[in-house]
Amino acid sequence: MNSFDIIVIGAGPAGAMAAQAASKGGRNVCLLERKEKAGTPVRCGEGIGLKGAFSNEFEIDTNWIKAKISRVKLISPSGIAVTLVNSVDSYVVDREIMDLDLVKRAISLGAHYQANTPVISINRNDKNLYECKSPKESYFAPCVILADGVESRLARDLCWQTALDPVDLETCAFCKVTHESIDAESCIFYIGNNITPAGYAWVFPRGNNQANIGLGVLGSNSSAGKAKALLEKFVAVKFPGAQMIDLHCGGVPAGKWLKPLVKDGAMVVGDAARQVISLTGAGINYSVYAGQLAGKIAAEAFHNGSVDYKHLQTYEKIWAKGLGKQQMRSYALKTLLIKKHDDVFLDGIAKALSKKDSKKLSILEVFLRTFISNPVAFIKALLLFR
Repeated sequence: MNSFDIIVIGAGPAGAMAAQAASKGGRNVCLLERKEKAGTPVRCGEGIGLKGAFSNEFEIDTNWIKAKISRVKLISPSGIAVTLVNSVDSYVVDREIMDLDLVKRAISLGAHYQANTPVISINRNDKNLYECKSPKESYFAPCVILADGVESRLARDLCWQTALDPVDLETCAFCKVTHESIDAESCIFYIGNNITPAGYAWVFPRGNNQANIGLGVLGSNSSAGKAKALLEKFVAVKFPGAQMIDLHCGGVPAGKWLKPLVKDGAMVVGDAARQVISLTGAGINYSVYAGQLAGKIAAEAFHNGSVDYKHLQTYEKIWAKGLGKQQMRSYALKTLLIKKHDDVFLDGIAKALSKKDSKKLSILEVFLRTFISNPVAFIKALLLFR
């Protein structure tokens, strides 16, 4: 009863999508989740954008959508606004509903789902089966997909080096706020040392004058309780009189993706694999794509009851050439930006960009304008987008 072809650990977007894809591929799949309910607590702004081929890989249920985003605003340290009009469909979704529905989709495809089942250790026995131990029982499979988040201890059990450098981690605080001043169609980012050192604050609308509000501090600039204190100050200043609800804190990866992504019959996906936009820590799009890709490849790797470990490597190869390459670009840009995190400099950039037509302004132009005063940095930034 506890033996499967593939075990997926973690029922967030990456894990649920992996379970769906592997089940669709005809495999006997078990999806294990440590919490009673997937999707809580939510450690993100709940923003998701559909771009290019990604829209063909993932179906957004209208019941998940809290707001449609038509523009992004960047607010400089002195309050200068730079507006970018969205050219792709972008939404703020309810992650609690979305994650539960993704799990239900996996179950409908045949996956066995087990909540309240923390996996406390994982090891590979002499039969080449991975034993996933929970407090009550063990589960066995020749292939495992680890989607257990940024804290992933299980990857360490299998000898992955998962420790994050403080500069590659955002310590974040999150809450929901209701206030009449919430912009219903804009995702807003605030930068500057008066807001947070080497990080940013965000406001993502959820409809009915409500928004997800959060703040991140680069790990190298953080200390105990700092993100929470700065978030409380930010909300008090920007949304006077508003009550913060669902206040919680946690770490968000903002570095390079984990290498390798595959070891023998084990694969890592999502935050556990550090698959995020390194500049912001945003990861829903990447997690959905990586989970689906890993699950599909894992299902294909089974032949006559055995697993072709070499085929599992296809997952990393495809990731590295696509979104993995994008992530490394964003990491390189982040590294350049950290060196220039000066309020006067950022205000100067914002002032120049604010005069441009928001419909013609692109993220690429924002970054090139940022580095144009430094010829070496400018060339490096330009080469990243070849």
